[in-house]
This record gives sequence, structure tokens and C-alpha cells, in this order.
Amino acid sequence: MSVYIKINKLNSFFRIEFRLIEGNDLLFYGNYYKFKSEVIRALKSIRLKLREPDKYIKSKRNYSVRAGNNRTIGRSPDMDPEKMEWAMELLQKHGANAEVVWEKE
Repeated sequence: MSVYIKINKLNSFFRIEFRLIEGNDLLFYGNYYKFKSEVIRALKSIRLKLREPDKYIKSKRNYSVRAGNNRTIGRSPDMDPEKMEWAMELLQKHGANAEVVWEKE
């Protein structure tokens, strides 16, 4: 199984989403961004941090990923603990090289 990155346009903002290719399940989403240039910059940072296991912060039902300045750059939707572990492993292996798909505006 692998992932792809979907850039959604919600009203006047963009959101980065990492989704499962098979089934389209949402595994992780970033913050909201106003401009495409911000999305591209943020995506570069997120891809780097997804490779680093120590950047993942787990709670009971979801996980988040922190940047070097310790700010949260994204999080998962709520999921059971087994799926959460599986999703984090999948993103560590495939998130950095995932294909980017921009939602049509």
C-alpha cells in the first residue's frame, strides 16, 4: 500500500492531505494555507519531517507531527491505535516521495 498527497481547495484556503491510494482514506492533514507558494514551502517541510520518527507525537486517538521549532505542522484524524501505528509507518516510508495531486479550482 502507498500514499498520495492531495492539495484541497476549501473556500479560499488550501490544505495538504496525505491519503491512502487504495481506498482514499485520510491518514494525515496539514494546516490551512492562503497561497500556493505557502503550500509548496510547507509541503517540503512536512515531507522531511514525516521521515523522522521522533517528530511524531501520539495521543490516544491520533498523532501529530512537529517541525524543528516544535510547532505542529499537521495531524491525523481520529483512528484506532493499530491503524495509527500502521499509518505512521506508512508515512515514514512513503510520505516523502508521494505523488502530489492538486484539486481542480
